[in-house]
Amino acid sequence: MKKFRGYNSIFFSQSKSRIERSLGRLTRMFQRGRDGKIRAKAETDGPVLDLSNAYLGDEGCADVVRILREYPSKRLLDLRGNRIQADGITILAAMLKTTMTIEHVNLEWNCIGVLDHGVESLANALALNTSLTSIDLRNNSIGPDGAVILAHALKRNRTLEEMDLRWNEVGSVGGRAFLDVLENGNHSLKRLQLMGNNVPIATSDAIDDYLKRNNHLGSLQDAHDDSLHELRGPECSNLMDAARCSEDGLVQPSDDNAKLLLAYLADKDALTSQIDTLQRSLRSLEAQVEARDATAQQLERELQVARDDRERHIRREGQERDRADDIARLLDQSEARRKHEADESSARIQSLETAILQLKEAKTVAERQAQRSDEELVQAKAHHDQSVRLLEMENDKLRSSLSGVQDEAARLREQVHDGRKELDRRDGMWRIELDETKAAATRRAEVAIEGLEQQLRHANAHADAVVSELHSQKNLVESLQYQVLQMKVAHEAALGDVSKRMEAECHERLERHMAEMEGSMDELRRQRAALEKDVEKHRMHGELLREEKTRQRKVFDEELVTRERQYDELKASVVAKDDRLAAIEVECLRHTRNYAQSQDKLAALESEFENTNKMHAHRIEKLQALLAQEKQACSEAIGVAKDKERRLMEQVATLEGVVQDAERRHEQTLAAFVHDVREYVDRWSAPNRHGRRHCDGNENVDMI
Repeated sequence: MKKFRGYNSIFFSQSKSRIERSLGRLTRMFQRGRDGKIRAKAETDGPVLDLSNAYLGDEGCADVVRILREYPSKRLLDLRGNRIQADGITILAAMLKTTMTIEHVNLEWNCIGVLDHGVESLANALALNTSLTSIDLRNNSIGPDGAVILAHALKRNRTLEEMDLRWNEVGSVGGRAFLDVLENGNHSLKRLQLMGNNVPIATSDAIDDYLKRNNHLGSLQDAHDDSLHELRGPECSNLMDAARCSEDGLVQPSDDNAKLLLAYLADKDALTSQIDTLQRSLRSLEAQVEARDATAQQLERELQVARDDRERHIRREGQERDRADDIARLLDQSEARRKHEADESSARIQSLETAILQLKEAKTVAERQAQRSDEELVQAKAHHDQSVRLLEMENDKLRSSLSGVQDEAARLREQVHDGRKELDRRDGMWRIELDETKAAATRRAEVAIEGLEQQLRHANAHADAVVSELHSQKNLVESLQYQVLQMKVAHEAALGDVSKRMEAECHERLERHMAEMEGSMDELRRQRAALEKDVEKHRMHGELLREEKTRQRKVFDEELVTRERQYDELKASVVAKDDRLAAIEVECLRHTRNYAQSQDKLAALESEFENTNKMHAHRIEKLQALLAQEKQACSEAIGVAKDKERRLMEQVATLEGVVQDAERRHEQTLAAFVHDVREYVDRWSAPNRHGRRHCDGNENVDMI
């Protein structure tokens, strides 16, 4: 037995070394293939290096950095969905500290924020980099501490214009850190996406205000100064010319005429100041209307983004359900294999019991032959010594063969026990993975629902504020129009030229506004085209995921075929052992018949056979007890597994119902909100158009 175990240890050590060598060769081949794929992408994509959804990992990220140094013309690096963790991002950050060519980095769907030193390395690189303008960090498990580190890095960075942190775990602490950075003088960051991070609405609004300041403050101030100069310059020059002509024409009137002229000039100055005031009010109102239009467009874009995120979330949930179904199917297959192996073990035990019964029958036959051989004992004394020696030699051979068979049976029992332990371990791993997958899907669904609810509350509050402010502005416009009409009736001659200029300027501004609206529509069309490209990329990503799933299923099928082949080999070896055991039993019976010629040897064989019978009976009792324990343990494990599966299916059904109700309520609320906004815009625009037509008619009447 010890010698057999020594052979087993040598065999296993040799097998382990061969497996390690094979794994080393496979690793080197995989690395060479990965390097070739990265180089092919770098040579064909121009300024873009697109390695999205390639599952590179940290080692692959190191290869990308090493190869990227050979291509300094690259401007965009896309590493979405590559399972990059802290070690990989540390290597990439070391490159970003020194490179001055990369302008856009996409790191969506990685694991950068799991460990803090990965985020720290990235923040140090952002603080030193002067070429990067956009970075995408969506779905990277970045917590509040990581967000604070990134915010501190933005204090030194003056080139980064866009950072996307959607669907992380920034929280209120991270949102406040970014707000402090924007308050304390960062004017380069123009777009910061924090959706799905549990950032308070007040903090999000303040961040949006500072981003609007960075985007529009300078351009709006320049446009306002230019328009003010264009409006005031001609009016001031015309008024000065009129005053100069009046003074020239009235040089020689009497004192009464001089007083009338002074009164006229005073009234004229008052009217001019009032006109300037009205023009400023009108410009401010137009600016506010433009701001409201921009806000409405921003709300529409946010609604579209929310719909896109919801669709992606629904697709992700579908993928998670498919994966859960695959895992459940694998669990069923493993249970079936366990049952099959248990049936085979019971069949082996039954075959052993049959062999024991055959041995007992052989014993009875031998006893009968011994009784007959007592009569022939006198004739066999001459051959007694020679037969004793031969029988002793054969007995030694039988004992050695019996010990070998016992060792082989023990080895087979150990293999069966190891196989059961391996199946139990895999069953536990699969169940743990299923629980983690379902918990992650539930957590992501809750986060997505909470983010959508916060966005809806924010949109409702903002819409109410816009409605109240538009009502007040409408009342103010009506009062100002009434005052303008009164002033026009009182001072027809003085305001004729001014009305014409105002009409021409309003017409020109309306044309500019229409041109700007057409430009914004072109921009929306371009954004739509970009979104369609993004949807196409996501579709390609889904196809890649399906191919990966097919590949994994193929690998699993190959492994299953390999295990079945191993099982067939073991079964064939067991059959061969049974055949040898049967041959040995036949030989034993033959020698027992020969040995029956000697009474003394027969007595020794009977005593030895009785001892063997007792040992086999004891061993059979142990095997039966072990079999009963195994059956009980298997039944208990199957019951527990079925109970867990039932509870998990109930939880999944409950969560699906909650998600469907939330989605239905969200869609109804969005539809009602869009309908209310459209009705309000229609109601507000109809009176304004009617008022403008009325004003134009009055002006035409005054001119006539």
